[in-house]
Amino acid sequence: MIWNKNKYKILDQNKIQLSGLVSKYGLNKSGTLFAILRPNKPDESWDNFRLAGISLDKGMLWEHKVSDFKPNELRISDDGDAYISYSNEIRQVSKEGKIQKSIILKIDSDQEIGSFILIKGGFIVTLQGKGKPNAKVQRINLDGEIIWESSISTKDISYKGLVQMSAKDDWKAKEMPPWNPKSWNCLINNEIIISEENVLVSYFEFPGSGIGLSFCLDIETGIIKWTTKPAPFESICGLTDGKFLIGHQGYGAFDTNLYSKDGEIIERWESVGTAVVNSNDEIFAIEMDNNSRSKLHFVELKNGGTIKKGKQVPGYYIIHPVLDDLGNVIFWRNNELIIIDNEGALHKLFAIKPTERDRISDRMLLHQNGTLVFSVNENLYVLKTSLGSLEKSAWACKHSNNERNPIIKTEANTR
Repeated sequence: MIWNKNKYKILDQNKIQLSGLVSKYGLNKSGTLFAILRPNKPDESWDNFRLAGISLDKGMLWEHKVSDFKPNELRISDDGDAYISYSNEIRQVSKEGKIQKSIILKIDSDQEIGSFILIKGGFIVTLQGKGKPNAKVQRINLDGEIIWESSISTKDISYKGLVQMSAKDDWKAKEMPPWNPKSWNCLINNEIIISEENVLVSYFEFPGSGIGLSFCLDIETGIIKWTTKPAPFESICGLTDGKFLIGHQGYGAFDTNLYSKDGEIIERWESVGTAVVNSNDEIFAIEMDNNSRSKLHFVELKNGGTIKKGKQVPGYYIIHPVLDDLGNVIFWRNNELIIIDNEGALHKLFAIKPTERDRISDRMLLHQNGTLVFSVNENLYVLKTSLGSLEKSAWACKHSNNERNPIIKTEANTR
């Protein structure tokens, strides 16, 4: 480990050994972290998932092997329990690791849960086909009864940056004509986001082209209000007032659009990355690009499509950033814990020696009193620092909050 001296301090630290790699995790307000762990040993089946409960103060509380249930999504309720999905089922798990309830969904035999989100009195669930496309969105109550159901179209997908070549055309690149995707899954980073009365769900062709669409539904009726054009997604964020930030990367795309509650593109930037938003709806991002030659920066996306470039932050793999209430953006890249402060200065607080292939968690968490939480390989790091607390904004971290349940209301943007 390397410790760097600067104005930010690590006051205490704990490294908790895990039995596998963190797939997904969420943190409740009392400091209990729920984590889905997947195997990391060559001789262990990938089906041997584990569910763990970890106290940030006391360490590992419990761990269960999950033999009859292969978890794919996790959300934390206001009461501090975890809800975990797989196939046609959502399970409620207490802070003590006990299964409190099992909700069986009424879905087609060839469907499975892609993702879900907790709402008052129930869930919004995205469904996908196990083989062929069969996409639907349901709103259900806590007993699994359907309140409304909406089908998601999978016809006539096209994208100008996607080309094909054939002998018939002398192997000249031509734009692909519209096609019907062979898969239509909600596997992107933020599959469901709710802002006010708008529910944004995202599906894309994977495996396959990677082209996808976002659909905005009315939370009360399930009616589709608007859709985006097909594009290669990179990142999706929710803002206040029913607005969404959608970034694209690949096939020549490198841009971010801000959508109004009615689906109008009201801002566009020639940049894309992992974003956070402060309480004034100012947008900051760490740029992401599959092109290894790209020069990537910390950027602020300003009004009128203007981009304010900050420090260069090269690299590719990243633990998505978190924003504290002092204006610091904290993330992990190139085996270093990096802070970009509210004046744009870059600080390196902590680092580890890289291995051949380091596996990292998907997002940085920030608990009370500046406590950072993230994982590298089979280690969970809990660092008590001199940073602030989690910013009270629509999108202070990936999935909006520590609980991993992205619901955005106007009051979330007030101090």
